[in-house]
Amino acid sequence: MNSLNSTEIWKPQDGPQSILVRCHASEDILYGGARGGGKTDGALGDWLYHFNQYRQYARGFFVRPSMPELEDAIRRAHELYRDIAEWREQKKTFHFFGGGHLRFRFLKNYADAQKYQGQENTWIEVEEAGNYPTPDIPDLLAATLRSAHGVTCRYLQTANPGGPGHNWIKARYIDPAPPFTPFDAKLTIGSESIKVKRIFIPAKLTDNRILMKNDPTYKDRIFRAVSGQQWLYDAWMNGSWDITAGGMFDDLWNRDIHVLKPFKIPRSWQIYRAFDWGSSRPFSVGWWAIADDAPAIWPNGKVKHFAPGSHIRVGEWYGWTGTPNKGAGTFDKDIAKGIKKYEKERGWKVFSGPADSSIFTEENGKSIAGEYKPFGIYWKKADKSPGSRVAGWRKIRDMLSSAIKAPKEEPGLYVFNICTQFIRTVPVLPRDDKKLDDVNTDAEDHIGDETRYMLRYKSTTGKMTSLPGF
Repeated sequence: MNSLNSTEIWKPQDGPQSILVRCHASEDILYGGARGGGKTDGALGDWLYHFNQYRQYARGFFVRPSMPELEDAIRRAHELYRDIAEWREQKKTFHFFGGGHLRFRFLKNYADAQKYQGQENTWIEVEEAGNYPTPDIPDLLAATLRSAHGVTCRYLQTANPGGPGHNWIKARYIDPAPPFTPFDAKLTIGSESIKVKRIFIPAKLTDNRILMKNDPTYKDRIFRAVSGQQWLYDAWMNGSWDITAGGMFDDLWNRDIHVLKPFKIPRSWQIYRAFDWGSSRPFSVGWWAIADDAPAIWPNGKVKHFAPGSHIRVGEWYGWTGTPNKGAGTFDKDIAKGIKKYEKERGWKVFSGPADSSIFTEENGKSIAGEYKPFGIYWKKADKSPGSRVAGWRKIRDMLSSAIKAPKEEPGLYVFNICTQFIRTVPVLPRDDKKLDDVNTDAEDHIGDETRYMLRYKSTTGKMTSLPGF
């Protein structure tokens, strides 16, 4: 084996890189946050530390969604590893002298993840995890982390704010604890649960002093590249996750305007329920109050007039496990009972509204929609005709925009602050990269779908009317 110590090849910069390579308290790490923060270098250096400790028993796995996206990381790895490893181009693998290897692979979809299930890895790096709209695909790799030689396995992900995966990354790593603070995440399946130690280690451009010294104008190029967009500057320069980025609505969403404290719904307003069905994916039930000329009055005496036809989301039920985009598998009869209980507790008279048209499909004379009828829950088919998706997203944008304008002459879209799942998911819905006027269908779009069903319900039916029963 080459006598050169692997950690003499690369030394971490003081700050996040040093914290990363010395972080042994957590088995699931998110590293990074801003452009130029040294994420790739930190990850490749972290592998060196892992390899130096376990040598021939170290088995690394470095992934991105496609091979072209791996080119810069492989180039940098050649610079770092050339004296202690042999590169085998066909297999895209570094074989380190004396044992141990680091493979570079693409991970685009579920099928790719399945191909790797028989492998044994002790160190995994998911580069730019925010490119994955949900955690399902990279999470499958965790099953390959194992060692028969007592190696402490390590799961590392790097990411920037924004992008399709912004939502689940923020919920998993950013929200639970302050930066640099290890925390226990409880994962539950049925009656079984485990704890996973996680940590978020942020890295900003200012932490990468080598880059700042060698390319002092890089910061200026970031400033020019964001075209005056404050949210994008906050994400790229400051690594801020408190943004609504990469989304269909991020340029319009204003929490101070669109999110309301609950008030007693005027008697003359009508309340409708809308539904996006799901089992393995979350279902969404939303209750929407439609404003008329009667004002809203808060307990403190504040009065507000909404443009007639404004939609206010006054309640919701989101059928998830607590893991983004994972459905709870709730039976339809239990959903129906839950809906009745929810409405009874609030004393609401609720009109039937739109639901995903797929629930009306019949097999042997039965349909999902039919299972709700015995409980007095009726649905109308949501418009899913060609072009309806794009029209629905446009309707949401139009009504969000109307809520911002003054005077408020056109119907706006608002949401009670108790509707936390709407606030969590809808403002950050990402656009489809190939069809920018549509939402990425792999994202957590269930409340978004239910919302567009509701907002287009009046325009497609001409008049809001209820089916038998409320």
